[in-house]
Amino acid sequence: MSGVLVIAESRRGELRDVSLELIGAALGVKDEAGGRLAVAAIGAGAADHAEALGAEGVDEVLTVDAPTEHFEAHIHAGALEALIEQEGPDLVVLGHTIDSLGFGPAVAARRGLGFASDVTRLAWDGGPVAARGGYGGKVEVELDFPGKECVLLMLRAGAFQAAEGSGGAPSRTVEMQAEPRTEHLGFRDVDTGDVDITKAEFLLSIGRGIEDKDSLPQFEELADKMGA
Repeated sequence: MSGVLVIAESRRGELRDVSLELIGAALGVKDEAGGRLAVAAIGAGAADHAEALGAEGVDEVLTVDAPTEHFEAHIHAGALEALIEQEGPDLVVLGHTIDSLGFGPAVAARRGLGFASDVTRLAWDGGPVAARGGYGGKVEVELDFPGKECVLLMLRAGAFQAAEGSGGAPSRTVEMQAEPRTEHLGFRDVDTGDVDITKAEFLLSIGRGIEDKDSLPQFEELADKMGA
């Protein structure tokens, strides 16, 4: 194949926002990378997401059905390795998410791929170039991967513009045989406030300098005035 392979994510039957962000990031380097851009959906009912993932610029959507309703790391790992073997991409893009962290690094290690996690910027200069924070976020580190035929990058959710529109990309089913090894017991939702900070464009951060929790209201008022 060459080109770029994006691994989409879904949960409880819904496509996750990070999936379209990954496609947007891949579209940004598609022309320089050459080859084509394929997006893979792995999991039960994967074909249901084919239309939504066929954004303009996507060449093909690959759907891999799974024997379990919910995410299972070893099934996704096996599917990803099979896709890399069959499609031969230069670059594989996953989200830096709790699910993908369960199988992405393991696949990269087993196959000897170039690898970087928590990527916040993606470019192409004869091969993929990834930027991420270093030294506790004090600097931006730029990474390239000489000698690697395939590179797997995990992109930070919210760091890239989501792809928009439907390009009507054709879809293809990829067969895979796998047996479940775990039992899904249920979801435990985390209590959240009235703001989802993972989707906020602007955060006002405070620390011990405020000295006392009774000082919080004035900073909440400041955040409101700043639109934070």
